[in-house]
Order: sequence, then C-alpha cells, then structure tokens
Amino acid sequence: MNRNAFPGQMLSRLSRLARRLAGPRLARLATDRRGVAAVEFAVIVPVLLTMYLGLVQMTQGVIVDRKVTLLARTLADLTAQATKIPDIELNNIFEASRYVLQPIDPSPAKMMIASVYVDKDQKVKLCWVEVRNGMPKPSTITLPAGLMVPNSSLIVASAEYPYTAPVKLVNSVFNLGDTIYMRPRLVPQVPRETGGTTTVCSTT
Repeated sequence: MNRNAFPGQMLSRLSRLARRLAGPRLARLATDRRGVAAVEFAVIVPVLLTMYLGLVQMTQGVIVDRKVTLLARTLADLTAQATKIPDIELNNIFEASRYVLQPIDPSPAKMMIASVYVDKDQKVKLCWVEVRNGMPKPSTITLPAGLMVPNSSLIVASAEYPYTAPVKLVNSVFNLGDTIYMRPRLVPQVPRETGGTTTVCSTT
C-alpha cells in the first residue's frame, strides 16, 4: 500500500463531500428571499422621509406667504378707508393688521404704510410714510406702470416676514414679503395727522 497516496485520496474525498454538502446550501442561498423587504425598507425610508419633510416645509411656507400678503392687504385696505390718519388710528391699524398672521407668531412681522401722489407729469411724490418693527423707511417709492395715473393718490402697504422652516434641510430661513396698492375710498388723499400737523401732498 502506498502510504503517500492516502493524504491525496482523503483530500479528494473531502473535496467531493464538501461540494455535495455546499451545493444545496448555495442553491438555497441563491433563491432565498428572506430579508429582502427589510433591506428595501431601509433603503427607501430615508428618501420618503426627506420627501415628506420637504413637502411639509413647502406647504407651511406657502401658508405663511399667503398670510403675509393678507397682512399687506389689510394694512392698505384699512388705511384707504380712512379720511385721515391720526397717531391713534395709525397705531390701531398696525396692531389690528398684524393679527391676521395668527396662528403664526406676528411679532417678527415688519410693516410699512405710505401715501403717494402721481402728479400731472407722472412723477411720484411720497406724501408720508410710517413703518413698524424695523422695516426700512423708503425715501422714494416706485409704482407699477399700470398705476401711474396723473393726478391720483395711492396707499402703498408692504409687509415682510422672516419665516423659519420647522425642518432644517437646505435653507431654514426665508424672507417673505409683499406690497399692495389701493386707492383712497372716501377722500382724494388720506392725510397724516401728527402733533397738530396735517401732511398731504400738493396737487400743483
């Protein structure tokens, strides 16, 4: 008996045995679908979650933007209905208007009300302007071309709101704003009264 052939035979037999045992297992492994759903779930959940949070952020941003437009419209509407704007009336308009933002916090809202007059040469005169809560006070106001009617007055109201998104994805702060123009309802111009002085634009 050749003893040197014994290790070779043993290795050959072990190799054949391993192939016979591993074959069915490998076949079962190739067709095994257990855990596929869990893997797919783990892959798709972050994508769906990002889409959902982005949709929530966009929807709330649109709601706030519409309320900012409503704020500017309310400022212009209340002012255009007045025959004059004394200090107490001005404060009431600002305070009442900003609450249209609720349930959104109205405290960050910046507001402006102005009266302008377009003369016969279509030059815009700034008659008076009032601001609240850090809104920059303009020295001039530019009107859309369609509102440049000679010898006419306009109330201009602007509102701005720094909207902070509830979910921080890319940009978490959006500066929303709008401007509304309205004609005075009851008088040719709405004068501003403060400290015993009435401010109104000259029509000549």
